[in-house]
Amino acid sequence: MLFYLTTLNLVRFLREDAPTVTENETDKDKRVAFKAWGHGDFLCRNYVLNGLVNSLYNVYSPMKTVKLLWESLEKKYKTEGAGLKLQPTLALRLNFKIQPVACYSSVDPH
Repeated sequence: MLFYLTTLNLVRFLREDAPTVTENETDKDKRVAFKAWGHGDFLCRNYVLNGLVNSLYNVYSPMKTVKLLWESLEKKYKTEGAGLKLQPTLALRLNFKIQPVACYSSVDPH
């Protein structure tokens, strides 16, 4: 999932806080930046939610920002300890890594 969000240039929404704009803000650039951030957060949040199974979707969909959603998923499913057990598909989605595989021939050399 992280690789996919990186290719879409949305990974910054997982780590950075949204810009703050007051109700009486007169600077048009700040308002535009705030709206753009909201749109990017919306896209990123829905990409992450789309990758979840239905039972997890119902648990995590009320989260307001993708940063809160991602931090909650990392806290719950990150595989740092050896004793943690996860659903294999969710573990692959959160921490996708390519493992080298050794190839052996089944042909007898004689």
